[in-house]
Amino acid sequence: MAPKVHSCENYLELKPHDATLLDPVRIMFTSDNSLAMEKSVETSEPNHLRGLELRWVIFISLSVQKLLLYLKKPMAWLGYVIEMCLKLLSSNGGFWWLLLNILKGAVVKPDKSSAKFVSVLGCIIGTRVELDKNIETTDDRSGAALSIMASKLAYEHQAFGRSVIIGHWKMDVLGWFNFWNGHGLGGALAILFAAGLVLHEEKDLLESLDWVYTFGQPMVGNEQFGNWMGEKMRIYDVMREEPNENYFSFLWAIPKNQNAVLELVRSLILPYMCGLDYKEIWSMTLVRLFGTLIPGLAAHCPQDYDIAIRIGFFPSESILAQQVVNGNRD
Repeated sequence: MAPKVHSCENYLELKPHDATLLDPVRIMFTSDNSLAMEKSVETSEPNHLRGLELRWVIFISLSVQKLLLYLKKPMAWLGYVIEMCLKLLSSNGGFWWLLLNILKGAVVKPDKSSAKFVSVLGCIIGTRVELDKNIETTDDRSGAALSIMASKLAYEHQAFGRSVIIGHWKMDVLGWFNFWNGHGLGGALAILFAAGLVLHEEKDLLESLDWVYTFGQPMVGNEQFGNWMGEKMRIYDVMREEPNENYFSFLWAIPKNQNAVLELVRSLILPYMCGLDYKEIWSMTLVRLFGTLIPGLAAHCPQDYDIAIRIGFFPSESILAQQVVNGNRD
């Protein structure tokens, strides 16, 4: 087998599949850890691993990755059970209709090829598929509003997605692929895609982009990468934005819990203020209740980004352009 070729001179790669359960402990607490290092870590500079801080990071990372590998099958089965329960409910019109269909022997089984087959995310947050009629194509919010709807639709299967795009949005489907949407990790990939275009100097593609919209995007690089991207984005008129650097801070957990409570209250009163189109289904309300215990959980759902765009303030293109010129992201 040919040796692996790395694209950079300074690197560190963890190998959780090859590591044993004791390897992270040996790396962290013993001086004779060369064998554990050989199986678990590949690095360009072995001497860098003598520092306690880096060994602690490796210990935590390897331990968590090994735990996730062991939980892979049980979590997959649990996810399958939850998914099937939710989809049985949605396919049969809710709990009481499902119960009635069971008694009648006419249970509707989930069918991925059906245009009514909805993903787990759709079962939880609801399946509003209509574009907001109050947002015209000339509205400054139109690009972001369409992007968040497309991000939600990217979680769905092809039959459902096609029915929404053609039947509700009145658009053509040019092709259907294994999409990475602009939400969460998909948003991080969207930024890395833009970075790849900049790195390879794809000027025509960059100049054809108006904006890059991401929702709930985690950070994808260090400060040096952020400064480099900010500089390049200003050249190509792409706004620089950064995610919350304190997302996992214990100090910020308190205001995040407060926000979760306010979001729960808002979800209950919003239908009375803005119309029944904003009414959430019971499963989303449960997620919001659970989100008061785990900061940021409910707020990461695409639902909140959708609401923020539809009823929140969105700066005009002229203001955004001025921010790009000035290098201001506020």
